[in-house]
Amino acid sequence: PTAPRRMIRDRALVVGGGIGGMAAALLLADAGFEVDLVESGPRLGVGWRSVETPFGPADLGLRIPRESGNPRADALIFHADPSLAWHDLGPRPREGHVALGRLTPDTSCLDARALPALAQARAEVVERADTLDPGAAAPHLAARWHATFGPTLLEGLLRPACRVTLGAEPEALAPTAADSRIPTRVVLFDTADTDRLHRLGTLATRLAHPRASDAPNGDMRRYLYPREGGIGRWVTAMESSLPRARVRVHTGARIASLRRIGARVTAVRLEDGAELPLDLLLLAASPRAIPGTPPIPDSGLAVTARLLLFRGGAPPDLHWIASYDPATPFLRVGFVDHLEGREPVTAWRVIAELRDGAPCSLFREAEGSTPKVSDARVGAATPPPTTAGWGGGSTLQWLRNTKCVGDHPLGTGRFAVETLATAAARHAATNTLHGHTNLHILRSAAGGHALAGDLIADAARLVARVTSTPLAA
Repeated sequence: PTAPRRMIRDRALVVGGGIGGMAAALLLADAGFEVDLVESGPRLGVGWRSVETPFGPADLGLRIPRESGNPRADALIFHADPSLAWHDLGPRPREGHVALGRLTPDTSCLDARALPALAQARAEVVERADTLDPGAAAPHLAARWHATFGPTLLEGLLRPACRVTLGAEPEALAPTAADSRIPTRVVLFDTADTDRLHRLGTLATRLAHPRASDAPNGDMRRYLYPREGGIGRWVTAMESSLPRARVRVHTGARIASLRRIGARVTAVRLEDGAELPLDLLLLAASPRAIPGTPPIPDSGLAVTARLLLFRGGAPPDLHWIASYDPATPFLRVGFVDHLEGREPVTAWRVIAELRDGAPCSLFREAEGSTPKVSDARVGAATPPPTTAGWGGGSTLQWLRNTKCVGDHPLGTGRFAVETLATAAARHAATNTLHGHTNLHILRSAAGGHALAGDLIADAARLVARVTSTPLAA
């Protein structure tokens, strides 16, 4: 539960109109603040939109909202609009992962049990059980993984995943670069041994169960998905709740300057000349949104999303799989028609997120046909014999020799992949903001995670903290 409603209506300004910024604005308004929300783009929640296609709505990015665990926040953000109905996917979405062309439908985590040096990998992980986060001070992603998992897993599993998924060697990336892109837990043991090692306390964040359904139900936060309209329907519902909460939204607006009294920010001036007074300034965007901060270079991995329509039934018990597959050029493939509550259909859809510039082995041209996707048959490359056991599941036979009857481009975007240079620039920019006593920064703005439930939980914790502290100078 959030802090009690404030009796004095202080003024809050939220910079950034993503999921975290909208959540913070709603929670601040609920706590009694007068709230302005400033977004430099033309619309809110731009990274969480759906596109209307001839086959129905399709999401830009395979994202599934998860409850934050804060009852008040979840009520405001997921259930404020009675017209929005949800699929309840339970505490774990049905998912799998792909390693070297083989599908493991039971877990989204990387499965290392077929590594030739499995015994050594296991020993190295257990040796690190005494430290909660041995990679906390790592200078780059490779050092973080080396400290957390040991050299065997780094070289045998995580480095190949990094090359394919993030398009770079882990030595060139910041320690946070893989957050939400490569699972931070790995399957190394059977269920009984995994349960036993989880009791050590520190290994629960590193070891995954072979089957997600076998993991203890300690975290019962649910995954939700709109019954109609895709993720865009949820974002639209959150947008519409802002004016009902009396949040004043300023899109296409950039901050030109800050007005200060000592170390406190008292107002911001927008580029159009409008001045917004404030008692609290909350940053839910990049630090470069605040004038006077050092520049931060853009970084990211370009991907192109395509929606494919296939003949025949959808793969059973899956609605999406996260892919880390050196044999194919895609980052992720999503099965989006097999959600709870939907009627079986004869045609099923796949969203493929393709790395730009990667050789496209996902689509195999039919003999004698014009090379276009609608005439192609989809298949994953057969794994070499030395890796045939990786993943422990079947090959992607659902995609092989299945006729693609429709193809629709969804657009090209970028996944944030933080390099060492970007991280250093972000730290420098963030450090210039710490001198403002009434400016608070969401973790996502400081280079943290991008998962919806965690974004909302961070916003709830920050709002609870500032509402319990007097804001007057």
